[in-house]
Amino acid sequence: MYTLKTNQSFKSESMSRSHSWAMAKGMLSAAGIVIMLYSSTAAAFSPLPPGAVTNTTLINGSCGSGNGAYLLTAPWNISLFSVCAAGGSANESGSGPWSWSCLGRNGGTNAYCTANVASQGLCGPANNTPSATAPSTGLCTVGSPSSVTVGSTGSFAWSCGGTGVIAAQCQALPAVSQGAVLSTGSYTSNAAQSNLPLLCTGTTSYPSQWIWNPASTTVQPRAATAADNLTPRIDQVRNGQVIASYQSFGSNPNGCNEDLEINGNINPAPAAASGCGVFGNVSHVDIYRLWQSGDTFLVYPAVYTGPQNNIIVAPRPDYYQDPVPHIPTNITILGVTVNGIRPVLLDVPPAGDFASAQGPIYIWNGANQATNSTNITIQNLDIAVDQNLGWAGKAAIYTDGATNLTLRQLRIYGFEQKQGDTNGANGIMTSPPDTGTLTIDQVELYHNGGANGPAHNIYINASATDPNYTVHMTNSWSHDAYYGHTFKSRAQNTILEGNYFQGGLPQGGIYGQAENYLVDVPNGGQLIMHNNVLTKNASGAGSNGASVTFAVEGVVDARPQSADIENNTFVAFAATYDGTDALWPFFFWGELVPGASNFVMPSYPSGTQVPSVTVSGNAFVGYCPQTYSSYQFMNYRGNLAVTEDFSELNQDYSFNNPVLTTITDVAGTPAYAHAAQTGLVRQLISNGGAGYTFIGAEDQ
Repeated sequence: MYTLKTNQSFKSESMSRSHSWAMAKGMLSAAGIVIMLYSSTAAAFSPLPPGAVTNTTLINGSCGSGNGAYLLTAPWNISLFSVCAAGGSANESGSGPWSWSCLGRNGGTNAYCTANVASQGLCGPANNTPSATAPSTGLCTVGSPSSVTVGSTGSFAWSCGGTGVIAAQCQALPAVSQGAVLSTGSYTSNAAQSNLPLLCTGTTSYPSQWIWNPASTTVQPRAATAADNLTPRIDQVRNGQVIASYQSFGSNPNGCNEDLEINGNINPAPAAASGCGVFGNVSHVDIYRLWQSGDTFLVYPAVYTGPQNNIIVAPRPDYYQDPVPHIPTNITILGVTVNGIRPVLLDVPPAGDFASAQGPIYIWNGANQATNSTNITIQNLDIAVDQNLGWAGKAAIYTDGATNLTLRQLRIYGFEQKQGDTNGANGIMTSPPDTGTLTIDQVELYHNGGANGPAHNIYINASATDPNYTVHMTNSWSHDAYYGHTFKSRAQNTILEGNYFQGGLPQGGIYGQAENYLVDVPNGGQLIMHNNVLTKNASGAGSNGASVTFAVEGVVDARPQSADIENNTFVAFAATYDGTDALWPFFFWGELVPGASNFVMPSYPSGTQVPSVTVSGNAFVGYCPQTYSSYQFMNYRGNLAVTEDFSELNQDYSFNNPVLTTITDVAGTPAYAHAAQTGLVRQLISNGGAGYTFIGAEDQ
């Protein structure tokens, strides 16, 4: 609310929630009366820009969707929309139950709201227990059971919920016979024994490649478009309150005023109102720090484009000649979904400055800085490139000095090489100054890459300073890369769990090939791959046939060397990638086979080593056995390998003829959820008192 005062001392209206008030630039004068305008920077209020006209419309406060709801956390920790549908929130209190007010404006009434504490539903002992009939007992430990439904594969599903209970999703698995358990060696189904030779000789044709689209499983937000006619808005939240609202990530050089005389933090509210952005790199304008540790930036649905929306997260001084640039820490950039639409960052050619030439999002430690930008989270955005302009920089997200970066719920696409252009860009690319753990969760990447470099959907470099640098990717989908790989990591540690790496066919036109490798770990290190689905097709001349590589370029430092590749599903939708050369699952250093007497790798800087390698519990469909002696390494499948037929493979890459194993070390690890159902874990199932897991990536 804006308060109009004559020549009286200013007093805010009675509010128990703390507000920060600032006089607007300039005064309005009429008939000798001086009218001063003040603006609140609390949640749901915006700073008053110069020359603005006050809104005197009466607005009654109205509770948001959190009112009367049963919740596990306070509604103001969920989203602004859960607190107030109209008016500004205040008097937030409680640790469960919770209460708050929604204050009316311009004489409007206040609303008083409450939310209750919910319980988390909990499945009963029937959950994940094989059963020949629908279970009727042991359904729920917490909550009331819904009706039990029957799935296409013979499984049974129900939920445990009710009033005041957050529903848990439960299932009982189909009964499994003891004859379908593999404890050692390998297994080929009868259908695969009959049909695979026909596929490999060309007697019968491979099926057309199918894609499990996560949108068919879970409704996901779409990216905003220009046709939506949405206004960009970025709210800066500090200590639970909105303190400033920006129109772009970078600044408008014709309006931004950061008040160069303040020796301390710039006040974000008037800076934002004047046209400043918080993460820009406009010369002589984006100079000082507008953020603090712990700030969250809520990005509302709209198209954020133009050079002023290239984001740089980098050290900034607080004032002119500040001797110590401040390092960004604990900063979150969070897209807000409204009516099923979320914001899109649309890359365009840069304005010639250093930062925007790196890509639309650039996380940097600054020139010669000893400390990286730390604990940065980027979540719930689309990041794309203007298809008519063809510029991409180095990557959609490029890091050059990030520690413990989290990328979650993103779509990154379109950064591939364009017609008439010699450059393509990576979807995600890191640099040697990075340290800690890079977390990639529920991220979809496609149509990125190019012959320069080359570029890939994801390219993770090794850390120059952190011997334990780790990339951990879960529940993500990388597909349709051009020329490069769907995933490449030189990191010291690479952990891939529950992902979908999808190769494909060439697009045609200038794109004479699709991806090269699916997962390329060229310098080895410590690799863990559990519960992933990997599909290859005829990717074209000039590409490659392997799905996973390990240390094929040799060792470059003294890092430990090990590979743990378990319970993944590998599918070949063609016999060859170029009409001649075969598709195959694993490519290890020197075309060697783990476990063989000659399986020896170089050590750094000299000598040799025998890396620890576990390849177990993986399922294979469509890969042709190689008969030439020099190609025998292509036939390596590891222990507990199961080969099945396309007729036994469901559209979600589970099997209708599943095989179990008593080796259960993947139980409890992130399950293959294909970016649609995060949080799932591989289940330990029981049969006759024994514990089992399914071979392959997908729980049944």
